[in-house]
Amino acid sequence: MMSGSKYFVFNRAKVAAALMMAGALVAGSAQADVAVYSELQGWVSSNGIGPETTPINNMYTGNEDGKGHNSYAAFFIPPGSYTSVTLLLHAATSGDLGPAVIGLYDVSSPLQSFLNNTNFGTDVYKDLGSGRQYAAVTLSDDTVSVKLNASAVQDINASSGAVFFIGFTNETRNAPGVDINVDGGIFPDGVGRSRPPIEMDLGQALPVPEPTAWVSLLAGLSLLGAVALRRRRQG
Repeated sequence: MMSGSKYFVFNRAKVAAALMMAGALVAGSAQADVAVYSELQGWVSSNGIGPETTPINNMYTGNEDGKGHNSYAAFFIPPGSYTSVTLLLHAATSGDLGPAVIGLYDVSSPLQSFLNNTNFGTDVYKDLGSGRQYAAVTLSDDTVSVKLNASAVQDINASSGAVFFIGFTNETRNAPGVDINVDGGIFPDGVGRSRPPIEMDLGQALPVPEPTAWVSLLAGLSLLGAVALRRRRQG
C-alpha cells in the first residue's frame, strides 16, 4: 500500500510539472515595453519646417498660423517576434478645437530625414499623414490606449532591432471645409504638459518549444491518464 501511495505522489508531481509546461506553451504572449525616443519626436508643418534646431518633444498635430502640422514619434524595436502593438497616449488639446480624430500612419521617410529638426521638406510632412493607416483615435485631454492593426504589427516585425517611426495627422482639421486659419490641435504626447510620454507595449511571441518539451508534455498527460485509470480501478 505504501509503495502504491508513493507511486501516486511521484506521478502527481510529474503531472503537475507537465501541466505547468502546457500552460506556458499556450499562455499566449509576453509583453515588451518600449520607450519613445525623446530626441526623435516632434512636428513638421505643411511648408516642411520643424520647430527648432534642438528638439523640444513638441508633437503638435493640427493647424496654426495658417499651416497644417503633422507629428512623429520614434521607437527602438528590440529584436524579437511580435504579435500585437498597443500605444498609450497621454494627450492634451490646444486652441478651441476640442476633441479631434488623430490618424496614425506608417512612415517611409528614412531616419536621416528627421536628423535636421528645422528643414524636413514638404514630402516628409505629407508622409506623416498618408500611406498605411495603423489606427484612428479620438483624442482630447485624456489618456487613451490604442491597439494598432495588423499592418503595424507587420511593420514592427520588419523593423525588429531598428528604429521605427509612426506619423500622426489631425483628420478632423484635415476634413474638407475646415478653415485652416483657425488654430487648434492635439498634442498626442504628454511631454511638456505635465503628462507622461507615449508608451508602446509589444505583445511578444513565445519561442517555439523544442521537441523534447513536447515529449515531456505528452508524457505528463499520459501519466495523468494512467493515474486516473488506476484510481478508478482502486475505487
